[in-house]
Amino acid sequence: SLFGEPLPESPVQKEQEATFVALESLPQSTDIAFFFIGSDFVLSTSADDAYSAKIGDVDLLALKALMENPDTTKIVFDIKCTKYLLKELDIQISGSVFDVQMAHYLVDPEARHSLEFICSAYLGYEPQNLAMTGAALWQVYPLLSAALRDAGLQEIYDKIELPLVDVLMDMEQEGVRIDVEALRNYSRQLSVERDG
Repeated sequence: SLFGEPLPESPVQKEQEATFVALESLPQSTDIAFFFIGSDFVLSTSADDAYSAKIGDVDLLALKALMENPDTTKIVFDIKCTKYLLKELDIQISGSVFDVQMAHYLVDPEARHSLEFICSAYLGYEPQNLAMTGAALWQVYPLLSAALRDAGLQEIYDKIELPLVDVLMDMEQEGVRIDVEALRNYSRQLSVERDG
């Protein structure tokens, strides 16, 4: 079965006709950009090739094979949200992951971190459809990757921020035990210090 629908023309695609592709036909060594909007998503293999579909219309085993390949890079926006959505499909992300939103937060913590803002700041346009979103992820990836390195933040991204996503997800799913009595005592202590 075919993966995706023809995508609207976009200036990013330089008027190339959208491509149909069988998901199974993508080489397993393909680096991909992946972005969800509700039940629709776009998977792009470059700034010129983007494929959209509804989750229910996709061969999930083929998608799982792509996403779980440890030898490829996955470019996403909001890795935590992406992981939650894929978890519902029994899919994990393996291999190198570049989260555009997380990288932008590290590079410019005071700015807004929406995809539209990031694309406007780095590319001069806001993606208007799924095709443009897939292309934009590929285009902003090398720019933010270089900005991370130039700012000396690559190690923080790789060793702290990215691994922290799984910790936060576990905490959100399992909850956190709180010592209520210790919290009350600390609140009283702060009140005494404040009232002084």
